[in-house]
Amino acid sequence: MLLKNSLLVLLTTTLFTLTSCLDIVEDLLIKDDGSGTYTLTMDFGRMMSDPFMREMMMSTLAEEGSLTAGDMEMDTTMYFDNMPAPPAGVYANIWKEANMHVTLSEKDSKLQSRITIPFAQMSDIAYAFDAMGTDEDAGTMLSGGGIFSEAGFDFSLNGTELQRNRFQMSEELMDDEEAEFIKLFIGDATFTTYYHLPGKVKSTSIADAVVEGNEVTVIHNLLDLMEGNSSNGGSIKFRK
Repeated sequence: MLLKNSLLVLLTTTLFTLTSCLDIVEDLLIKDDGSGTYTLTMDFGRMMSDPFMREMMMSTLAEEGSLTAGDMEMDTTMYFDNMPAPPAGVYANIWKEANMHVTLSEKDSKLQSRITIPFAQMSDIAYAFDAMGTDEDAGTMLSGGGIFSEAGFDFSLNGTELQRNRFQMSEELMDDEEAEFIKLFIGDATFTTYYHLPGKVKSTSIADAVVEGNEVTVIHNLLDLMEGNSSNGGSIKFRK
């Protein structure tokens, strides 16, 4: 299990150096009682369909000495409470169900990573990303390869109003040469968020949001978010 978990961490962090073929999808489902499920899906299917990008990824992983032919067909789930040193304390219950599912298939040109965090209250989401950030590899895996600060995962719910902070580049990358490298390879990568509210949406201040019933969809160019040219922060008011 530890070997497989290490490979998942290595695979996910390596992929963020090849961001041009990446699409990120957030899905936030909120129930009547304020609990729900947050998922963060990273789809690298376009990279697997591109021979050059696929070879680049394979070479990078092979250099790390953790890749074998059998690893190119993978469908596995890693639960965070199985990690070597999961966060301790009252929030430990978060890790009982929090997990990352990775699907990798060279023959089907498929590569997808999905992180799932069930939460009892909205603050659990930010706590999960912040707590995982205390582990260098796991934190990088969860926070988008270190591209975004944990503040971007900060949601709050006050009655019938959902509020979220905007994504921004992590301070570690703001003045780092690595940031320029990442931007160069971002290309047309997108960041999409789907909100599922427990009631019909009344209004939203989030830019470029599309409202339909109790659902809100927001799509931004990933590079625009990184550079602050667009923002996915704001509020959503809904009825109950």
